[in-house]
Amino acid sequence: MKLRHDVIKQLLKDGIIAIDYVKSKLNSADSLTKFMGRKLILQTSIKMDLRPIDS
Repeated sequence: MKLRHDVIKQLLKDGIIAIDYVKSKLNSADSLTKFMGRKLILQTSIKMDLRPIDS
């Protein structure tokens, strides 16, 4: 675990990767991993360019 932490820390320092904080309301992936209300699921689905299945 320490090795992974050190590698990530070095990649951040070198500017190779960046970590951005995303509020839960704006996180599109949350609808795939958490229980959310219908309205939030629809909003995040639109952001992911998902379309409803026509019945």
